[in-house]
Amino acid sequence: MDADVAWAKRQETIRGVLKLFRVIVAGARQHAEAIQRDFGITAAQYWILSELARAPGSRPLDVAKAIAMHVSSAHAALDELQRLDLIAVSSAGDTPKSTRWAITERGRYLLGVSDLPARGSVCAALDEMDDCSIVALAEDLQTLVGAMRFKDGAAALTPLSDLLG
Repeated sequence: MDADVAWAKRQETIRGVLKLFRVIVAGARQHAEAIQRDFGITAAQYWILSELARAPGSRPLDVAKAIAMHVSSAHAALDELQRLDLIAVSSAGDTPKSTRWAITERGRYLLGVSDLPARGSVCAALDEMDDCSIVALAEDLQTLVGAMRFKDGAAALTPLSDLLG
């Protein structure tokens, strides 16, 4: 194979990968928009609701870890969900960090009427993959991120729906 053909094949593969990223991002955006349209909350808040249904009495740090977000963002999301009467304080702590939260009946109802994946379209797809594929994907994405000139490590703890704006 000559160099021109090899270069052309490589460029076609790169375009194919870029198209796949676009499909992933568009799917995540559509999921977030559906949650916002149907329930008036963000995709991250929807995920938090499902986590509190699964693990009532969670602290903000527990929630942040469960959905890979900054604790300060978790606090803000919890406050908004409380304002909407979707969650409530289950036990007040000495500090906001130690407060424990639980889902309300209204929050349970919201989760019950929805067929949207609580953890988002990307996590739902990852859940469908076998372990070896997930590990290979993680390694390949790590290589990609390492090769990127512009990267924001803080984005790793920002909900995807927030990044999509």
